[in-house]
Amino acid sequence: MDFKIMEELAAMQSMKGTTTGNDLFTEGKSFESQAVFFALLEENETEYRDTGYHTALRWLSLGKMLESVWDLREEIQDFCVKKGNGIPQLSDADWIAGLGFAVDVNALMNELNVKLQRKSLFVYEMDNLVKAFMRKLQLLSSQMEDNILTHLPTLKEAATSADHLHRY
Repeated sequence: MDFKIMEELAAMQSMKGTTTGNDLFTEGKSFESQAVFFALLEENETEYRDTGYHTALRWLSLGKMLESVWDLREEIQDFCVKKGNGIPQLSDADWIAGLGFAVDVNALMNELNVKLQRKSLFVYEMDNLVKAFMRKLQLLSSQMEDNILTHLPTLKEAATSADHLHRY
């Protein structure tokens, strides 16, 4: 089977070193930066007041973290600009489309993961779930070739034109 989406997933690159989000939780300044960031969220009436300090101490699931970054991308950019460290990727339409794609694909993988962790599943049931997921990826791939993004809502919101879909 040929999965174009899988090929792109394998080509994903680390974002380490490309963001300046570390100034949110640096030692000594973390509480001050956190207070400034939450004040900005409150000022913009953003609903992420429960994004607590504990998130710096333990990992969130990748999918949930990506969703949070997606939802807060404008606030993150505003905050970093106010701190003098804008993030150019948050103004790049191609990068934003890639983030939207990553959010959607991670949501699909998290959904599969939850299904595979159900109690009392037999191996053949797990096999059926994985095969169904692979068929879903094939469907998504063919729909994307036709610029149909019904099942990828975040990418649909991010991709302002079909030009942004060529990478996926």
